Amino acid sequence: MSSVGCPLIIYDGVNLSDIFEVHDLSVPMMPPIEAVTQEMAGRPGAYYQSRKVKTREITMKLGLAAGSRCPLDIYREWRDRSGFIAKTEPKKLQLGEDRHIWAMLTGESGIENLGYRGVAELTFSCFDPFFYGAEHSVSLSAGSNAVHVMGGYSTFPKFAISASGSTVALTNSGTGEMVRVTGLTSSSQLVIDMGSYRCTVNGSYKAADITVTDFWPLEPGDATLVLSGGSGTMTYEERYL
Repeated sequence: MSSVGCPLIIYDGVNLSDIFEVHDLSVPMMPPIEAVTQEMAGRPGAYYQSRKVKTREITMKLGLAAGSRCPLDIYREWRDRSGFIAKTEPKKLQLGEDRHIWAMLTGESGIENLGYRGVAELTFSCFDPFFYGAEHSVSLSAGSNAVHVMGGYSTFPKFAISASGSTVALTNSGTGEMVRVTGLTSSSQLVIDMGSYRCTVNGSYKAADITVTDFWPLEPGDATLVLSGGSGTMTYEERYL
């Protein structure tokens, strides 16, 4: 099967363009963005509090040639290939580029019989609405570390730190936000996962010092990270809206 003027579509490691005719592809320029506000009695309008980036939906119009006009033959052709698109959880979707998004089939239009082929419009929901690019690894030493963060949107890094004493503290000097973990030894291997708001030591959960800890993302561009009590590596993926 060949695509009809559409780019390479790879889903869960499978090139869908080799299996289906790609009749159309619709990708919103951005996911829906909702303003979170609060209204107060007796005051006009509302107070802006924050914004929420909501689920992005991608639609594809795909076709399959059955070699027959019989609706049952067309249905069977789709049924036999449904495993390529119907997954039990979000999978990696690439649309003609190195960047990817996590998507899951959540709706379909039904099969339209167009002669010898069946065409259906499929809706993929991207609950994590961001596109991800290259993964980067940056070495961190004790003290001040200048880093440059790639991408087009804030990203949540992960830090793997070999402790050199009883306490590790990691600070984003630009914002003053810090994660501090105590009760360590010189053999402790500490992982700070900013995206999951979680720390582990030698693979087991370890509570951070809640009196000062504030997990944080990194914005694209230059940043300075101050690490005390160890050395290690920061890894992150480029993220795009």
